[in-house]
Amino acid sequence: MPQKKAEAVARKVTIEEALVQVVKLFLVHPPYKLTYSKISRVTKIPRSTLYYYFGSKVESLLTEAVRHSLKLFLHLDSLDDALKKNRSWDEFQENRLLQAMQQVQGSPWAPRVYMLFRDDPGAIGKAAREVETTYLKQMAKAWKYYHPREPMNEDLEIVANALKMGLLWGLSVQLSGLAGKKPLAHPEAISRQLTSLIKLVLRSPS
Repeated sequence: MPQKKAEAVARKVTIEEALVQVVKLFLVHPPYKLTYSKISRVTKIPRSTLYYYFGSKVESLLTEAVRHSLKLFLHLDSLDDALKKNRSWDEFQENRLLQAMQQVQGSPWAPRVYMLFRDDPGAIGKAAREVETTYLKQMAKAWKYYHPREPMNEDLEIVANALKMGLLWGLSVQLSGLAGKKPLAHPEAISRQLTSLIKLVLRSPS
């Protein structure tokens, strides 16, 4: 790989990692208190590079950070592969939830950021809602894949997704020790147990 291309790839990876670090800052500092100077110090990326990728307004960077992190958390780019690997809607839903729980183990901030900013009236909240809309559309696509002749109950699906997000929120609080208790000792085992229990909610009516 040519040197310039290798440098570009390395820079792209750094930017993506920086976006996640920026989202983590939301849990410590209100977004309106974040400046390019503070973000640059934390991410170790020069301000000139941040200006180049995101423009002069720090809000553009913050918005992209939320959008990027939520897309990663919801695995929006892996839907087609997931459809091929699972034999039914129930299996698809169960494995997607387990995958999300396992991701929360390493990124407990993800559902917390979503819950904090989903109703934000500004650009950050708008970005979170746009990702949510994309997610719901992909779930509708998955339903049609497994049930080509049955219409999807959108109201029921919205409630189910709200329940799942609430579950992930609670798990993230426990994992990070924010509940005033010690973090969970065996999060992977807990995730599997919770996934097994919530099958009743995820299972489509027979």
